[in-house]
Formats: sequence, C-alpha cells, structure tokens
Amino acid sequence: AEAELGSETGELKLRMVYDMFTDKFPVAAKIVSFETFKDWVDDALDVMKDLLEKSPAIAAAIIGEESAE
Repeated sequence: AEAELGSETGELKLRMVYDMFTDKFPVAAKIVSFETFKDWVDDALDVMKDLLEKSPAIAAAIIGEESAE
C-alpha cells in the first residue's frame, strides 16, 4: 500500500490493506470490522514505536542504518 499510494495517505492505505485482508479471509471479514482492524493497526504501531524508541538495534534493523542512536 505504501509503494502504491505513497506517504500522507494513511487512512486510504489502511482501507486498501483492510480490503486485501477481507479478500484473502472472507469469513474473518464478517467478524472483523474496519474499525476493529484499524484499532489493531494502531495498537501495533504503538508497540513498534515503543520498540524503536527503546532499542537502537531494532531501529537500525528496520530503518536500515548502522546506528539509530
């Protein structure tokens, strides 16, 4: 979604990913609303942000830099 839509399109990217999820898992789509999916993504982003702030090694691995300090 990032590659196709670029930055600053968060809600649109999220909808695109949710649509891919519902296409791949149609039964789950009947149980998981877009709002629930959005909450899950927000929670995951919070955890990732916390990990990046607490661990320069994880940040470097994800960002691809020698050091994220």
